[in-house]
Amino acid sequence: MTGTGFASLMEAYLAVLRGRPRSPNSKYYHPPRHMLWMPPHALARMQAMLGELPDGSDFLSFVPQLRTDLPDRTFRIRAAIAITFVASLMLAHDGKAAQGNGGVLPEACTDGDCD
Repeated sequence: MTGTGFASLMEAYLAVLRGRPRSPNSKYYHPPRHMLWMPPHALARMQAMLGELPDGSDFLSFVPQLRTDLPDRTFRIRAAIAITFVASLMLAHDGKAAQGNGGVLPEACTDGDCD
């Protein structure tokens, strides 16, 4: 890099971008997309499981089991846990679930009626 300040920073950015793979049909860089567990899937799973588990369940039981042969499995597991956590917050915000004793409880148990 020959410049200083902003010019050298722009040269650094351009050097990085030149090394990135691009689609032959696009002049812009598009990062690869990962097929991840999404909030609507997590909400549907949690609501279905809470309907079957009147006493609630451990938080990690709501996270889907992922195949062992998936690429970036650790990344996908972390994403699934994070999205499931977001879904649990959405359910709690809507008054459909609450946290209790290290797990997630359905709405009916938030008043302590499930003991």
